[in-house]
Amino acid sequence: MRIFQRRAALLALLALLLTVSAAAAQEVTPTPTGTPAPTAAPAPTAAVPTGPITVSGSALLAPLFDALAAASGIAETVAADPVGSTQGFARLCSGQADIALASRSITLDEDTACQTAGVNYLELLLAYNVLAFIGNPQAAYNQCLTTDALASVFAPSASGLITNWNQVNTANPDLPLSVLVTAPDSATYRLLDRVVIGDGIRSDATSLPTEAEIIAQVGATPGAIGVVTLPTAQAAGASVRILQLNSTGNACVDATADNVVNLTYSANERLLLYVNRASLSKAGLTELVTFATSEVSATIIASAGFVAPTTSVYETNRAALTGEGDGRQFTDDLTTFQIPAGVSGAVTIAGSTNLFGFVNTLQTAFTATYPGVTFTVNANGQADGFRRLCNGEIDIALSTQELPADIATTCANNNIATYNLYLGRQVVVLVANANSPYLACLTNQQITTIWGVGSTDTVTTWNQVDASFPAQNMILVSPDTGNPYSDLLILRAAGANTPVRQDVAESNRDARYRAAAVANVEGGLTYMSWEEYQEVLASGQANMQLVSVNAGTGCIAPSDQTISDNTYPLTRDGRLLVRTTALTNIAVQSFLWYMLADENFALLATNGAFVGVTEEQLPDLRLGLEQAFTQAQEAAAAATPEVTAEATAEATAAVTGTPAP
Repeated sequence: MRIFQRRAALLALLALLLTVSAAAAQEVTPTPTGTPAPTAAPAPTAAVPTGPITVSGSALLAPLFDALAAASGIAETVAADPVGSTQGFARLCSGQADIALASRSITLDEDTACQTAGVNYLELLLAYNVLAFIGNPQAAYNQCLTTDALASVFAPSASGLITNWNQVNTANPDLPLSVLVTAPDSATYRLLDRVVIGDGIRSDATSLPTEAEIIAQVGATPGAIGVVTLPTAQAAGASVRILQLNSTGNACVDATADNVVNLTYSANERLLLYVNRASLSKAGLTELVTFATSEVSATIIASAGFVAPTTSVYETNRAALTGEGDGRQFTDDLTTFQIPAGVSGAVTIAGSTNLFGFVNTLQTAFTATYPGVTFTVNANGQADGFRRLCNGEIDIALSTQELPADIATTCANNNIATYNLYLGRQVVVLVANANSPYLACLTNQQITTIWGVGSTDTVTTWNQVDASFPAQNMILVSPDTGNPYSDLLILRAAGANTPVRQDVAESNRDARYRAAAVANVEGGLTYMSWEEYQEVLASGQANMQLVSVNAGTGCIAPSDQTISDNTYPLTRDGRLLVRTTALTNIAVQSFLWYMLADENFALLATNGAFVGVTEEQLPDLRLGLEQAFTQAQEAAAAATPEVTAEATAEATAAVTGTPAP
């Protein structure tokens, strides 16, 4: 403890000397004759914190940090308050916490809040939470999982459909697939949900209460695949096989700390400490943080089920603590790409009409700022987009699904690879009069009978839909003609893309008007997007009910949870399938980067009505996009080695906005 105290005193003395030197340098700086000295507005200054060390943030990190604090011997520390990463950042940036624990990087808005409040923070990397995908050591199926294979095994859309390993990859044997996961409220499950494309995990996966049980069952079942933390898998030894991942499209990599640090093994999350720099003057805080973010803590980190950092990470932590490094050392990789001010070029897009509104709005906003980029957007249908993408005719295909197997084969035969950017899910909900209990839950067949074009002028009372319903007149209120949610409703209910009936009582584009109309009369029914329904709720509309849907597995009410886990049936995905060779095009890069900017996130909901992607996921999406840019440029350079040097210089200039040498 005395050593810690002496070190703190030396740091304080060093800070004092630096302050005096800086002041002296300012005093001898001459002002040019006849030129008034510039007067800059003073930067906001946060009050220096006093009192005990306060720690707040991620519930995942709180137990680990408490264990590290206890091992450090710093008596002044209080227990971490597990309020979540978002609230931890809020407290850090408002001066209420000295340390924020986070399982994600700080967002642009949170960083701005800290700057506005005058809170200068250090970003330190404590550990990694790393997933291991494990299989039976005797299994003969492919031991390397691509992003598509992960989706085939774990995505919600695989429920009840992908049940054999030869459906994941035709090269795999005819072997029943058994998927084993932890409880849905566990950190491992939550991270798996982030790693796998889509919202949620397949509903027919077997959930086991402990990772030890997953290890045992995988070891005893040839076709089983399980998900546990990497330390647990490593401790299991030869009883299971830890599978490789190929999330970049380039190579299969092992689950190791080095591959996590160099960003080639993607199934992980960084566990970070954000420290108010002004708080380093508090007794014991510098010593505590130094202990927690150095090699001496590695054993404690591993015993808690996490992966300790590498030597290079520890060195970066030390540099930040001694003032040698920038405050944001580990997530600046999320924001290195910058759209050049004078960017120019062309972007070609085609595909599903369901994404046209969002892309068109985004493109209009983009070209208002970057007029040098021209766009050709043709929404002639998903099939047309797939065809043109696989022929190399366009840069981006608008899609509501991943490439079907036959289309993927066509792309592969033409040497076309794609980058899959998931935007979220579009959702249509039915809203009925609250005094019509028979409309509380409708089957797919009933929805088809109600809204299908074949019922025009023939099905006009509710007992014609179902004999158990009353002989009440149907009062249907629909959106305007051409509304994309009409297509979604019929497609999901009837399984075919057919028109909706045209003899409805009234049509109106305003969802609030439609909700009010059906609320005023028994037997009233309408439909709208999930986003529109939230607006109707906010308006205070009464006497309406949200209709559950039975697609064969029981009545499912639409909610954030059922939409996220894909159990509510009236939904469809939104995706951009980008030709990977187009990712070397600075115009394409800039457009995609602009789409994932924090300030443009709201367009996903307001213009695309997509739900499921959160603002907290944007940094990871940007990181994946930037990695894809780099990989595309490296692949292009490798394909043309004679011009590698020239291409590298041009690519660097394009990304940084600086002239090539």
